[in-house]
Amino acid sequence: IVPDSQFKQAESKAETKKFFGWILTFLIPITLYNLPVLADIPENTSIFIAIFATTINVWVFKLVPDYIAGLLPIIVVLILGITPSSVILSGYQSSSFFMAMNLFALSAIGVQSGLFCRIFLGLL
Repeated sequence: IVPDSQFKQAESKAETKKFFGWILTFLIPITLYNLPVLADIPENTSIFIAIFATTINVWVFKLVPDYIAGLLPIIVVLILGITPSSVILSGYQSSSFFMAMNLFALSAIGVQSGLFCRIFLGLL
């Protein structure tokens, strides 16, 4: 049995990590957006670098669920109009993408509902 003080310490560390994660998520992209001005990089490129850094920070610090972190760069690039939507969304036009997405969704449903566990226990 673990004492309540250890739970509070772990929760405190998690909150501190999340707090610093949000601070870095806002500071690093702003810094990276302003830094390429010295290197003569086009503005669209520096915006994309900032979006990419934001996505990496959100993933590393687990600030939001992974699927939101994965959709974040796509949605932001679409909203800001950095590249045409046909270029951004071209990877989603193939049937193999939808096949993989359906398999992933069915696997997630099977694991979350306990269906796979019941099937495998039934096979034993």
